[in-house]
Amino acid sequence: MTRFKKILKTFNGWFGFAIASALFFIAPPVYRIFDPTAGQFDAGYIHPIIYAACVLCFASGLSFALVFFTAPGLHKAFDEFLESDGSKPLEGYKFSMAKLAFIMFLVFTFLFCATVWFTV
Repeated sequence: MTRFKKILKTFNGWFGFAIASALFFIAPPVYRIFDPTAGQFDAGYIHPIIYAACVLCFASGLSFALVFFTAPGLHKAFDEFLESDGSKPLEGYKFSMAKLAFIMFLVFTFLFCATVWFTV
């Protein structure tokens, strides 16, 4: 279990791409198990929910990648903030940098989801 936790801790931001890809490619064959007449992108009740989950996971992964590549210092400060146990106080600038990185992540995720919403 320790090895799994280490992998999760190291690559946690990149799992958005993996989950979105898995949902996108695995969902249509699963639809066809329950309804053989279902198309690749069925306009039924379940497909919009799966598509929304794919968009959210992909936007989350893309937002993480943008913060990771454009502001590595902010990402490092945010990582240190999340990994701290809370027993020792963090310096003020690190906390504000972590907060800024989290705000950037949320804004990017919202903008990507809004772009897909208005495009589709």
